[in-house]
Amino acid sequence: MRFKIALIGFGAANMLFLAYIASIKPELLDDTAIIDPQFNGGSLQNSWPQVRSNTVWQQFVNSLQKFKATASYAEQIANEYPLDQPTHLHVLAKHLRKAIEPFIRRATLFKDSVVNIEGEKSNYTLILKNKQLQAEKIIFSPGSIPKVFNYPIPTIPLSAALDSRQVESYISPGDHILLFGTAHSGCLALKNFLDAGARVSVVYATEKPFLYARDGEYDGIKQDAAVIADSILVGTSPVDLIHYTNQEEVLSAALRASWACYTIGFMLDDITKSIIGNSKYDPHSARLREDSEIYGFGIAFPSCTTIEGKTFWDVSIPSFTEHILKTNILSTVSSE
Repeated sequence: MRFKIALIGFGAANMLFLAYIASIKPELLDDTAIIDPQFNGGSLQNSWPQVRSNTVWQQFVNSLQKFKATASYAEQIANEYPLDQPTHLHVLAKHLRKAIEPFIRRATLFKDSVVNIEGEKSNYTLILKNKQLQAEKIIFSPGSIPKVFNYPIPTIPLSAALDSRQVESYISPGDHILLFGTAHSGCLALKNFLDAGARVSVVYATEKPFLYARDGEYDGIKQDAAVIADSILVGTSPVDLIHYTNQEEVLSAALRASWACYTIGFMLDDITKSIIGNSKYDPHSARLREDSEIYGFGIAFPSCTTIEGKTFWDVSIPSFTEHILKTNILSTVSSE
């Protein structure tokens, strides 16, 4: 049970990494282990399927074209959707899995969860719930969970807030919702709440309620989120916009709220925290431990861009693709 490469988690990032293996050193596919408790497409498929991504179809196709192993599949699907339009995440997950399906069959799959990693250099032991494996390199892409605050208010999970079909199972017309966050996810959740007949108090932490990509904001909202924000700023919707520093207004809204919802980013789950311990992730090399062969990708360990001293974390299929290609990890893996 010894492998050259072990992929932990099999969402979008490690699907792309498998395409990278198949493109650069396909002989390593037979020496690759993939560990995931579900193998169902990761969060794109099981948590956010109805969300329309900021990634337009052309960007997704371009990402697949950058890997030799999936370039032909990219050509086949290029005209399935408008190239300049965003696409639902379940569509991206489906096509990503179809693109790499031939290569999945060559790897060894373990439907299990990793609870710890021991060892150093190129001699690691992966402790799973049901067995142990050895690997020379580890590609860790565990996903993340939404951040929340501890307000004593019933919480609508982010996955439900982003699915209009589920929202109506939580709220009734006239309910008051306290929503934290006005980035992409916050705007989408806000629209779903308003469409269900709720009144919404939105707490934002930025200089203005909404920061737009069209205004030059690197991480600003665009596509569907920008349209929603524009409609809110017109002032015709039952929305109160509250800056987080106005604690009196935040408290007042909290006392009136039937539900709270948090769209304030993501964090590592407890199992991932225990595995990496005090390791300091380097987004440039993707290493989770200095001088190690343990690497991180995806929403848990993304690449970053620094502008005027401020760091922006890049989370999308195109950014995952660029991150994988820039690190050039397979250059030090023997094919023997």
